[in-house]
Amino acid sequence: MSAFEFTESRMRFSFDKEVWTEVFKFDEHPDYLNVERFLNGYTTKDKKGNRIRVLGVQAVDFIGLQNDKLFFIEIKNFRPHPRRKEVIITEKEELTAHIGHKVKDSLACLVGGRRNSKNDKALFSKIVDFLNDEQKEIYVILWMEHETKNTTPIGNNIYLQALKKKLQWLTDRNNILICNHTNCPTSLKIKAQGIDR
Repeated sequence: MSAFEFTESRMRFSFDKEVWTEVFKFDEHPDYLNVERFLNGYTTKDKKGNRIRVLGVQAVDFIGLQNDKLFFIEIKNFRPHPRRKEVIITEKEELTAHIGHKVKDSLACLVGGRRNSKNDKALFSKIVDFLNDEQKEIYVILWMEHETKNTTPIGNNIYLQALKKKLQWLTDRNNILICNHTNCPTSLKIKAQGIDR
């Protein structure tokens, strides 16, 4: 079996080339990194005078193509890790807004890439053409790993409904998915497993 293989958020992912025609790490792509360099955020003050950091542009982890489908895929691994230092966003509204912003920023970067790419202009053109074709479907996948004991269909459904609400401007509500290594539609042919790093 031939596959696109990546490591992200202490997970190893395999996208079967039988159904995936293209998958790449968008948030590490040179054209995205060029945009990020120019739009890297700034520091300001809130109403109380506290310094706050306003984020610049952000991108989803992966962009993938199947024959008639475009996928924006964001990975969140909430499993405990002793060396983890970053703040973990787990509140429903904050997390779903965060994903919505990443999808929005990714779309803007794709359009800019089509016009100005120094690396993959043909790929970005293909994706933007895909976005313009109403016969093609757009999917957003939140790949959310968390403690097994806290994994419940009800809990995931609460996040799913909130995410669908945030992304209804972009795609059909049925094209928003929450997956993990034990719960992913087999038709997607994505395999994932945790790794220690």
